Parts: sequence; C-alpha cells; structure tokens
Amino acid sequence: MKIRYELFFKMPSSYSLATRVAVVTLRQQHASWAAIVKQVDAVRSRSSARRIWSSRHQWDRPGHGRHTVITKAIAKRIDRAISKDPWASPQELVQRLHLQLSASTVQRYRSENFKSVKGVGRPILSETNKKARLKWCQMHRNDSFDNVVFTDEKSFLLYHNRRLAWIKPGEELPFHSQPSHVPRVQILGGITRRGRTAAVLFEGWLNANQHKVNLDTILPSVHHLLPGGFRYLQDNDPSHNAKSNLTHLERCVPEALRLPAQSPDLNPIEHLWSALDARIARHHVTTKQQLERVVRLEWRSISTDECNRLIDGLRSTMEAVIAAHGGHVRPEERRRYAGR
Repeated sequence: MKIRYELFFKMPSSYSLATRVAVVTLRQQHASWAAIVKQVDAVRSRSSARRIWSSRHQWDRPGHGRHTVITKAIAKRIDRAISKDPWASPQELVQRLHLQLSASTVQRYRSENFKSVKGVGRPILSETNKKARLKWCQMHRNDSFDNVVFTDEKSFLLYHNRRLAWIKPGEELPFHSQPSHVPRVQILGGITRRGRTAAVLFEGWLNANQHKVNLDTILPSVHHLLPGGFRYLQDNDPSHNAKSNLTHLERCVPEALRLPAQSPDLNPIEHLWSALDARIARHHVTTKQQLERVVRLEWRSISTDECNRLIDGLRSTMEAVIAAHGGHVRPEERRRYAGR
C-alpha cells in the first residue's frame, strides 16, 4: 500500500510525522513490534506501535483530523529557546516565546525531539577567576606536560543512587535506605605520560596533616616514574595551600604547579575519576572492605595509553578556555581544537 505521507499531519494523535513513517516502514519490512519499540524512541510500547499501524488506513481519508499547530518556524524558535535554557519548562517556553499553543503541545514536541539528561554542575567563575584561568592557559599552552604529574583526591561512596526513579502523577516519591554517614573510600592518585602513580587510600577528612602524609606516601612512585625530575600539579584545596604544606612541597618536589581556582576542567585526572566512578558502580559492592578492594583493582587497571589520552585532551581544553577568555567551555568547543 502506498501511503500519502503528507496526510500524516492530519492524524489526531501526539506522534510526529517522522515517528509514524518510521513505524509503518519498519512494519512493512516485517519487523516485530518489539524491534519497532527498540528502534523508534518516541514509541514506548508495542500497543502504541500497533495503534499507529492499525490506523494507517485512515490517513488517506480527505479532511480527516487537523493540521499540525507547530510549524517549522515555531519549531526553530522552540529549539533555539531550549538550547539556550535546557531547564525551561513548557509553560515558561510558551510565555517567553508568546506562543499560541498549550504547554502540553510544547511538552509533546520536546519529548519527541529532545532527550532528558542530568545537568552538569560547574563552579561559579568570577571575573578574577576568568583572568587567572586565561593567564594560566596562555602560560602553559605550548607545554608538552611530559614531566608533569597531575594529582587530585577523590571520594567513592558505598551507597550512591545513580538511577532515575519514574513514578505516575500523584504517587508518593520513592525512597531508598542508606546510613546517615555514608561509608566512603578516599584516594589520592596521579597520572603522568608514563602511567599512573601509586594510589594512597586514607581515612577521615582531608586536612593539612593528612595531605602531608599523603604527599610523602605518593612521592616514591612519582620518582620511580619520572626519575629525571618532574613538576607536581595540584589544585587549590585549602589543605594544599596550608603554609606548612607549601613549605614541605617545595622541599620534596623539584617544581610545583598550582591550578587557578575553580578550574577542575584543567586537571586531566578529573575525567579519570568520572570513568572510575562508572566502572566501580558495575561491581555492586555492599561493604566498605569490598569497595576498597574494587577501588584498588580499578586503579591498577588504568593503562598508560589512557593516561596519555587524558593529558593530550588538556591542550584542546586550554585553547577553548583561551577562546572563551577564561570562561566555561562546552565539550564540542574542546573537540573543535582537538588535534591542533
């Protein structure tokens, strides 16, 4: 049966033209209902796919249904507004754009053309922070970082709810039980061009004394990786900036580098923590002892190639920060300078 696709707009349903064409095309190719639901994101169940297929004979009826109220021009305006403010609600979009549409219509369009994701938290940058970030990137933009060890601390929690909960309207919010003080494993680690350093696991909160102990523990592995001398890079954590620790650092390392404040994106090891967090979550540990074992296991699995890939990405990040005059940069902006 040849379908007049221009009449899809007249169908009195919430599915878009692209969704209906995809369902009918797949079914004509003898795809199963389950395969259709898997391949077409907007179709959530097999019954919905069946309804689209069973109503296909009504699409050629002249005058059936009503035309779409979201034209191409309106769709472009909505797309631009969502790109500028991804957290805007349908009601806010209707008010800002002065649309003669209902909020449910805008919500339907958004669910069919956008994907819901968690936002990424970023530190607030003052003008002083931006100037310091810009100056640091300009100073080190031509560095090879062959002799730099990038270090940082990270806490891995035993109980961490990583899944989104889905409920029906009017239902009570679900909850999960966890201790008031969540057990955690804290680690100090570093990466270099020649691989990872030793991992230092420690208890309690990080303070000046604990950081001094951690530094003395990690430095032998750094000397082993970079026997010809190295530069030790760390962030501006208060424990790092204690006067006693700065004096101790000057005695222990050939050269120390300090990142500008509010600049985790300029430390390649931050990306490694995100990858390790995902790997550790797949083990489904239930005790702190298991978590410690898994953290050590995953840390030892870090390859030299992975360390070099992360360090190589710092150059494109610095170029993007320079282009943004010290401000925040998006992943696509960093990729634009990759390979230069």
